[in-house]
Amino acid sequence: MPESLSLLKAWETFYFLVGTSAAALIGLQFVVIAFIGESGASNTGEETVAAFGTPTVVHLCAVLLVSAALVAPWESLPGAGLLVAGAGLAGLVYGAVVTLRARRQTNYEPVLEDWMFHAILPVLAYSGVMAAGLFVVRRHPAGGLAVLAAATLLLLFIAIHNAWDTATYVAVQRARRNVAAGEAPDASPAPAAPAAPAAPAAPAAATEPATTSS
Repeated sequence: MPESLSLLKAWETFYFLVGTSAAALIGLQFVVIAFIGESGASNTGEETVAAFGTPTVVHLCAVLLVSAALVAPWESLPGAGLLVAGAGLAGLVYGAVVTLRARRQTNYEPVLEDWMFHAILPVLAYSGVMAAGLFVVRRHPAGGLAVLAAATLLLLFIAIHNAWDTATYVAVQRARRNVAAGEAPDASPAPAAPAAPAAPAAPAAATEPATTSS
């Protein structure tokens, strides 16, 4: 077995664990989206979900794809490297699309943390994936595999953070609405007080029978 393939073999356990975690989290993300739909949040719409919800699934799918590629029985590393580099390039393009969607949607005002985990860090991670794929193709497997492992793990942690952030945000908003609804005064009209019973009519004066004179 070539030395490069033996290095790839040494990473199989790592990518098996990372890929399994990504697959499990993809299923949990469906639960998060269903939770958002049931909550009836007014500040979530199609553009908002596309900017802050869908990318989480895409990041997890990217981790799953890279993990599956790295545990596949390759005969040489260039094929795996080209696949990984292509996944990184696609991720960079998608990161630009997500940034545009986040700027265009109007239902939610992103803060610095949102820009970090939805725009900046994903671009860095996908840049690492693409660079690692190119390093592998250029016959530098040791450094490329180390960079790829770091970038893949970063994508996994980004997805975990974003999924948790979305779930907690929706839960807090729902709790606030429930508290506000419980404290609101009842707008329904109060039941009318029962009417007092009418006083009985006074009995008519008795008339004495007229006496007849003899």
